[in-house]
Amino acid sequence: MQQVFFQEKRDEKHPLLENRGSGPDGAHPYHRKMLGCPCPAISAMINHSYLKVEDSSQKIPVHKLMIALVECYNLSWTFAIVFAIVGTLRLGKLFGFSIQELGEHGKIEHDASMTRFDADKGNALDPSPELIDQLFQSLGSGVDSKNKVVTLEDFAKKKLELESRLTKFENQSKDHINLLGRGEVCLALQANLCLRSGSESPEAGTASSDEGIAAKTDWMRTWFTEERLPVEQGWKKPVAKITLLGTLALMREMKAHQERLSRKKGALMFS
Repeated sequence: MQQVFFQEKRDEKHPLLENRGSGPDGAHPYHRKMLGCPCPAISAMINHSYLKVEDSSQKIPVHKLMIALVECYNLSWTFAIVFAIVGTLRLGKLFGFSIQELGEHGKIEHDASMTRFDADKGNALDPSPELIDQLFQSLGSGVDSKNKVVTLEDFAKKKLELESRLTKFENQSKDHINLLGRGEVCLALQANLCLRSGSESPEAGTASSDEGIAAKTDWMRTWFTEERLPVEQGWKKPVAKITLLGTLALMREMKAHQERLSRKKGALMFS
């Protein structure tokens, strides 16, 4: 019942609903569609017409999702194919899926999200400005701090905190929630990647291997809250391809961060 209630909001007044705004090019302006999509990456592709979806019941063909991932975020073709096929099969589909199907709790949509409420606590499908504000406040990232960045370790700590609060695992195991959480964080960081250096303005699409992966805070806030590509703030399509192997390596790194944090917390409890 809750899923149905939150599926369609296009006709409701919403503080984030926009008419048209700028995009990466003339073919992809920003036009917000409130379809109840639990994935920020897919929502942004819909809002910029990389995916042409008009309502939550419309099927997204798996091959069109692959093309959109490559065109919008510069995923490698291998990663785009795996992402689209595995996601579709996870939903119990073969050739595509709808946003309504993507929003079914317990398959891909999951609790302990940084931007959406748990399914039993509120709207699990659309971003919550309240939760997003809490997220960046907890990271110590001010709204007006243009040059601040968020790191893999920052998100690893936040996800660990959110997942530790879960008490119900009827629809998803804790390991499954943790795996999905690591995947979404690593993709989000790579999609909003910047170079951390002494420069006042981090460069889009590159990263320093010595200092670790990081994304600009204001880009992430805009991407999460408004589900759009923050081109006005300097965002550009990542220069380096986002690869499957690179993402898996980041997920392992994030898991290692979380394991260290858990051991440290355990040691403090018994000290």
